[in-house]
Amino acid sequence: MALEYGKGSYNRTRGNLPPLDTVNMFVEQSASQGVVMQSRPPLAQVAEIGVGPVQATLSRDGVFNGDRFTISGGIAYRGAASLGAVTGTGAASIAVRAGEVLFNAGGPLYSYNGTNFVAVTFPDASNVTKIIYSSGYFVALEAGTGYWFFSAVNNGRCLMRLILPKLKANRTRY
Repeated sequence: MALEYGKGSYNRTRGNLPPLDTVNMFVEQSASQGVVMQSRPPLAQVAEIGVGPVQATLSRDGVFNGDRFTISGGIAYRGAASLGAVTGTGAASIAVRAGEVLFNAGGPLYSYNGTNFVAVTFPDASNVTKIIYSSGYFVALEAGTGYWFFSAVNNGRCLMRLILPKLKANRTRY
């Protein structure tokens, strides 16, 4: 079934009603009402940070008063304040906990604790492709190997390799 909908403003033919502006609306099939138009809030620019392009941005309640952390043009920012360079040519990621933020762009990891911005000493001086934070631990994925590294509890500046035992298939038949 083809859905027909307006692509701009149109005048209503019944009543003395103003034109209906269809900006920020999308069409959806409804079982009870046929075709309906749903509105959504407009996209709004938060801020201009750095020279761009913006590679990653993140803000969380309870992390440095909800400040926005951004990687733009290879520079890490807290709000509009530059923290330092983030090297790497891969996809950028930012991981946060209440007192620390880790930045990565496919190269080394960088840590900001509210006072200083430092490169994290990663085992084997390897690059990192992704960093996340979960349940008190930062977890990093080493580039090229797929090995996972985890931090000490709430300390993204101390990472250790996660070693999982090899599992052998049970060859015994019952």
